[in-house]
Amino acid sequence: MKVSVVLIVFNEKRYIKKCIDALVRQTFWDFEIIVIDNGSTDGTGEIINSYRNARINYFVENSRCGLSNLRNIGIERSEGEYVFFTDGDCIPNKYWLEEGVRTLQDRKYIGVEGKTYYESAKTTISNVVMESYKGYYLTCNIGYRRETLDKINYFNPRFIYGHEDRDLAIRSLKYGELYFSEDMIVVHQLKKLTIKRLFALAKRAGDMVCLLKIHGKGSGVKLRMNILYHNNLLIILCPPLLILGRTLRSRDDIVIAFFQYFAYIYERFVICKAAIENRIFIV
Repeated sequence: MKVSVVLIVFNEKRYIKKCIDALVRQTFWDFEIIVIDNGSTDGTGEIINSYRNARINYFVENSRCGLSNLRNIGIERSEGEYVFFTDGDCIPNKYWLEEGVRTLQDRKYIGVEGKTYYESAKTTISNVVMESYKGYYLTCNIGYRRETLDKINYFNPRFIYGHEDRDLAIRSLKYGELYFSEDMIVVHQLKKLTIKRLFALAKRAGDMVCLLKIHGKGSGVKLRMNILYHNNLLIILCPPLLILGRTLRSRDDIVIAFFQYFAYIYERFVICKAAIENRIFIV
């Protein structure tokens, strides 16, 4: 087996079919898909199981063990020489694996990442906008040599809510270069924020503090006077800045804007708590 694609899903019923369809239509054929379902209850599993494709290996992991552990489970169950990652709400183009594998033929590269576009250019404050045009080590569009992942012992379980992808990339760079390919393309499907997701995203700030503690300046995260996410802090101090330059088109946008303010306050609490626990001066 040349390639394994590891996919972590949770309640992606509205998006997973486009993702799986795109994967099984890849121009590169020697691959498997490892799907780790973290206890979906919306019918995601039924959609995946409806595919009669030997390449798809579907596993259910109900424990809330965090993204790092879930991805590690996927890697452990994979057999590929190269391990690629994407998300259940993403659509890789049909040349995605072909372009990635072509890059990894060069032994100096330990990994490859590509461009991620958002499905719609007309976004509002309530859209989950996920895109990358320069490369930020996002696990929605990246692949590694299996031997490199073995050397660094996979994802660090210390990262529960996010930024485990950046930590993995930083550690992998000790063994070679990570190439950015403009031809390895993924589209992130149109998705709306919920109040629950707002506060879940705020929790990621704690893992960002952890990243700074472990890698320091090597993390690539910029601080201003030891302030993390200084723009969000400015919004807390001056709430009207929240909607400055943002598009509001619906009642949902107004609701999200209202709760976003409180999510930023919660985020600041998470940062301060993590800073104390990690014994690092960040506010």
